[in-house]
Amino acid sequence: MILDSTVVSNPSAPLVATERLLWVGPLTVLISVLAVHAVRLLVIQLPGVHTESVSLGWVAPTADTVILCTLAVLILAGIGAFDDNPLRKFQQVAFAALLVSFVPALIFSHGGPTGIALIAMHVAAYIPCVMLMPRLASLRQEDIS
Repeated sequence: MILDSTVVSNPSAPLVATERLLWVGPLTVLISVLAVHAVRLLVIQLPGVHTESVSLGWVAPTADTVILCTLAVLILAGIGAFDDNPLRKFQQVAFAALLVSFVPALIFSHGGPTGIALIAMHVAAYIPCVMLMPRLASLRQEDIS
């Protein structure tokens, strides 16, 4: 594997091996979709959850998860190309995006059980994107030497 010689201000910070994202990205998206649907199957059993909501069906959560987790892969690749500590920066950006994603869920459900169900599904998609993907795509400085 050939890597460009890059001056890194934080030599202990892991780097993103963008070529790994070619398999890590689709794996993360798949695991996120499976996690979202596993949580969906649990939360639709809870009392007060509006199971007829499109947001709790099969198509909308699948499409949203595929699109937004693919966007997360692209964001990790972009941050990895320009930041000295890309994994930490990606975690910060992803956490901010997670918090922002709670707003519509809470507004449209008036903070009720359906909103909590949607938030649980958002967290289910967030965990593989933030815990699994960066770990599998990272490359430490000692791995390069």
